[in-house]
Amino acid sequence: MRLFAAERAARAEAVRATRAKSELLAKVSHETRQPVHATIGWIETLDMGLQGSLTDAQRDALRRVKQNQARLLTVLNDLLDMSSIEAGTLAVRIENIVIADVMDVVDSVIAPLMRE
Repeated sequence: MRLFAAERAARAEAVRATRAKSELLAKVSHETRQPVHATIGWIETLDMGLQGSLTDAQRDALRRVKQNQARLLTVLNDLLDMSSIEAGTLAVRIENIVIADVMDVVDSVIAPLMRE
């Protein structure tokens, strides 16, 4: 009987720890997204030339920053999704995709890395 009670207490503690981890991941992901979105806005402002004209090298640098920000947002969104999965609140949407569009995105991320 004592073993059963100890196992039940250990399981409840594991559930609490998992819940706390999920809540922390969700909070960190959410709070980190805001400054990333703000920097995306500033980069777009620079790219539009609202702060002055840019050289080709500067535009290329901004393009790379945008790509890395997109990757960072993907990681943050994945963390939010994981916490939603663990909480049982993830909404799933099934839709058709155009593979050529996916390949274009993959190419835009991989090609610069290949050139480097």
